[in-house]
Amino acid sequence: DREAAIRPLAETLQTQRVALATLIETPNADPARVGQTVIDIHSSEKQVSQIAQAAAATFAATLTDDQRRRMQAVIQAAQIAPAVPAFKALGLI
Repeated sequence: DREAAIRPLAETLQTQRVALATLIETPNADPARVGQTVIDIHSSEKQVSQIAQAAAATFAATLTDDQRRRMQAVIQAAQIAPAVPAFKALGLI
């Protein structure tokens, strides 16, 4: 399942991030090692994203048309939700 597939990658990401923090704090850190660690982190994050997208697609495939439309509405609402406090602060809503 999704969680089982992501868990080892999440652990790897944690290790990579700690390694990067350690490298950055090291005086005269080797730029090549820092860069490679950043690339490794990006690669791991991309793998997690791919697993999550595949799981979402598998889930969406099980929905009826009505459920799919409702899910799309929720996704759209989630995309604009971060802007709501700004509109409230301006007294627009």
